[in-house]
Amino acid sequence: MPVSKWDALTAQALRRTGMVLVTADDVTFVHQTLHEFLAARHAARDPHARRGELLRLSHKKGLLSQSYLTSYDRFLVAAWIVEGRSPPGLKDLIAQLSASYGPAAGIAELVRDGVDLGSRVRESAAVTLRKMASGRDLSRMIVAAEDLASVDVPSAVEVLSVVLRSPTISFPDRARLSKKIIEFDPLHAVDVFAELSMSRRLDIIYRDHASDLTEMVREREGDVHELIVLTGKLARLDRLAAVTMLAEALDRHTWKKPHRQKLLTWLATIQSSL
Repeated sequence: MPVSKWDALTAQALRRTGMVLVTADDVTFVHQTLHEFLAARHAARDPHARRGELLRLSHKKGLLSQSYLTSYDRFLVAAWIVEGRSPPGLKDLIAQLSASYGPAAGIAELVRDGVDLGSRVRESAAVTLRKMASGRDLSRMIVAAEDLASVDVPSAVEVLSVVLRSPTISFPDRARLSKKIIEFDPLHAVDVFAELSMSRRLDIIYRDHASDLTEMVREREGDVHELIVLTGKLARLDRLAAVTMLAEALDRHTWKKPHRQKLLTWLATIQSSL
């Protein structure tokens, strides 16, 4: 087959993938992220590129650095680790980078994607992100808390809870933070909300969360321990709903005598506080 015809068939096949644009002598990826992913995998497998790429990443470190790990950087680190091709010193470099907010945010994304960076890196990134999430800029604090939730959910919830308890926070911001806490940890959110003085408008958010919690109770009501824990959480937002769910679960299932007695005792406890 002539080379020109082969090239034309190759270009046609590439076009049909929908992932690239093919012009006369050029191939361009439709999505830059795919380009970066494939380039990173190629670089991770090239032993000659390792030293240069590691040196480039090392330029991002420094306590005052705001240099973020790009998506290409994250794809590269992930490929090195997942494929077992990590250059010497990579874990130490990542640990150093985690002391700066920009790289720490990228490290949190790697953790979120399931890349095993080790406990030392996770803990260091958590310390950095906790500092950023405790600042005065609300928008930046929420972004940092989102990153923090990837490495330390309880800390992210606690940071947002402290701000949520502030009497000076506006209603839109209070609603925004409430939704974030629900997103991070639905069960812990109940404890946070139960401590707050809820406005009538915010009641809507908490009632919605109580409704979600009711669905969780239905899904796990066959387990005595989980049923008690979840109805206890639900009772902090809506005691009547908790009593109803527990009574229905008692009627719907055949329980062993000790379990049934335990649930009846728990039901009486919740009812006594109505």
